[in-house]
Amino acid sequence: MNMIFKWDAIPALTLATLIAIVITGKANHYKDFVKFLNSTISTAISDIAGLIMFLMALIMFSGAAQLDAVRFKPLFEMILPHNNLILAVALGILAPLALFRGPLHVWGAGAATAAVLSGTGLFNDAFLLPLLYVPSILAVSTDITQSWNVWGLDYMKIESKEFLKLGVPIMWVVSIVNEVLVYYFFGR
Repeated sequence: MNMIFKWDAIPALTLATLIAIVITGKANHYKDFVKFLNSTISTAISDIAGLIMFLMALIMFSGAAQLDAVRFKPLFEMILPHNNLILAVALGILAPLALFRGPLHVWGAGAATAAVLSGTGLFNDAFLLPLLYVPSILAVSTDITQSWNVWGLDYMKIESKEFLKLGVPIMWVVSIVNEVLVYYFFGR
């Protein structure tokens, strides 16, 4: 529905869910359908409650960080390099700090880092966004807390320690190269 008829994702997913319920025989009787739907929703909500709370707290934390960013500006002006190339290479070197949703992972604690850096106005957002995405890509590719990496490790029967030892160094070098490319395309 999404690809052929250009439907939005939610209506397409809703239709797919209803079709799956009908095909699996869970919609033969109205009461059974309602019971199945309610129990599925209840289970799903309880399974992701921690994630929802984390995301709500992250949004509030990022919002507060952005509001207070002006207060941090003098500190950041003293600490951060004023040369975009040096900043790009430094973030490439520090890219492993994005692992485990750390302070450089924009879909983790790095959301606050991005909010503060953006809020200070020291850097152009068109440069800052890709600059901070690069460490996040390192984490998405090699972090053992990412569900697809866990699935891949299990599927390939590889230990997480081995995956980290091989993946992080390679992605670290790739991150440094990508940060230089970010400087070249967005920071000059």
